[in-house]
Amino acid sequence: MNTTENEKPCLVEAKQGFSVSYKNKLLYSKYNPQITVEKSLENLQITEGTLILVNSPVLGYGIEILIKKLPKNSVIIAIEKDKNLFEFSKTVDKSFFYKNTNLQNLFYFNIQSEKEVIELLTNKNFTKIISCCKRVVKINLCAIPIEYEKFYQDAEFLFSNYISQFWKNRITLVKLGKLYSKNILLNLPKIANSKEIIYNYIQKPILVFGAGTSLDTTLNQFNLLNIDINNFFIICVDSAVKSLLKYGINPQIVIAVESQIANEKAFIGIKNKEYLLISDLTSRPNINKNHKNVSYIFTNFTNSNFLDSINQLNLPIKNFLPLGSVGLYAIDLAIKLRKENSPIFFTGLDFSFTVENTHCKNAPARIFKQNTSNRINSLINVNSAFKVGSSTFKINENQIFTDKALINYATQFKEIFSTIDNLFNLSDISLFNEKNFNCNKIKNIFPKEIFAISKFYNLTSKINIENYTKQVDDKNLIQIKKFIINEIDSLNDIKNKLTYGNTSTENLVKKINQHDYLFIHFPDGNIGANENISFLKRVRNEIDFFLKILNRSLNQFEE
Repeated sequence: MNTTENEKPCLVEAKQGFSVSYKNKLLYSKYNPQITVEKSLENLQITEGTLILVNSPVLGYGIEILIKKLPKNSVIIAIEKDKNLFEFSKTVDKSFFYKNTNLQNLFYFNIQSEKEVIELLTNKNFTKIISCCKRVVKINLCAIPIEYEKFYQDAEFLFSNYISQFWKNRITLVKLGKLYSKNILLNLPKIANSKEIIYNYIQKPILVFGAGTSLDTTLNQFNLLNIDINNFFIICVDSAVKSLLKYGINPQIVIAVESQIANEKAFIGIKNKEYLLISDLTSRPNINKNHKNVSYIFTNFTNSNFLDSINQLNLPIKNFLPLGSVGLYAIDLAIKLRKENSPIFFTGLDFSFTVENTHCKNAPARIFKQNTSNRINSLINVNSAFKVGSSTFKINENQIFTDKALINYATQFKEIFSTIDNLFNLSDISLFNEKNFNCNKIKNIFPKEIFAISKFYNLTSKINIENYTKQVDDKNLIQIKKFIINEIDSLNDIKNKLTYGNTSTENLVKKINQHDYLFIHFPDGNIGANENISFLKRVRNEIDFFLKILNRSLNQFEE
């Protein structure tokens, strides 16, 4: 059999069946291509909840075998990088895909870059399809994946990472999803009296303070160098605000994104301060109530019809990606606020800690440790430093510790911000100082270098809250009130239908899906509303809780 130079793929006869010739290469065996592929899949065991990633299927040999083996809650995602091969496999009559274009649990995409993989994984309709999967199995069905080896390896990593992160998020959602929804509903009326932040305004250098132990070291060095950091625009995380105030530093912005009651400890004893509180809609409502200057942001923490309905209100709030760590939110906010790439310096975002301390002075965690220490509970952080999953590295002969959660946040930091210009790390114990975790774009510098970088900017100009925020229009009050009243009416309607059964189950399930805050925190909440009697009973119990919350929210308009 002869093969010819060809720029486009073409069928060629094998001894039994057909192979494909492309760019002077045979993509399958020249003897019996179909049998060869199918034999390689004979012993393949596929467990429930598997995403089978088929790289370059071309003629689709072996796909039927995979479909027959496919267990419950599993899907086949076929990816072709080469556009010519993708078009060929969809149009040539010997291809499996020529006649099988609408098979359930089989999807075929022409994806040519990592960016397109990410776009697919952020598509709400697609993520619903693979939300049942718990693992990825990669299968190569022809010779092409060897030619694009890096692309297919990266694609597999992105799919695996997405699924891993999805289930981590599910665990968080089961624990906190109900609280998130509750806080959103209670915070909504407060938007009408809030301020909206203005992006790309701050031309001064920005200092971002986390609550890690390096904050104290950096501030002490600033004092020794007689650097007045009140001349910078200062953003800090909630756990660091008391520490900064003790040092006589007044932040312009404090950011709080945590939903739990423990977060209120960061603000105990703080009154009448002029900073702007940036608060997520899922944040603790009591914190927002005790601040006169609040600006709200909104995080789409999961794919949800409820969150979509909030977005459709077009409220004067800024959308943020779900970043997990408040420190990452602070950096993201600084990038959005700065003008003309003015420098951003950060410290206290260490993603590591020492055996002596995990947080800066006056941080709630540090105060709690001091207050509860005794002969049994030492001030030394033995539990944190030597727990399962912790690891250690050395900086200037000092032993520094980190753990899996902190490494994940640091990795996320690098992935999101590694292309950002003028981002400077002042921390002396940061995970970014560790040689194997260094990021070229994020520059590690000493505090004494800060003025050499900042001297081109006007450090003495004063910026007031009114400069980088605007008051929210009162018309939002009516819109939010209408939304809450509609939610109350809808929940009462669902409650009535569940109690008396005066509607079809299909219509009832459809209506429950529109108010999915009723069930997104269920362990099985990711599969959506269904007709299962156990599911409907649990929803009925949740309705009473959320009706109380909605009525509390509505009462705020009368206060």
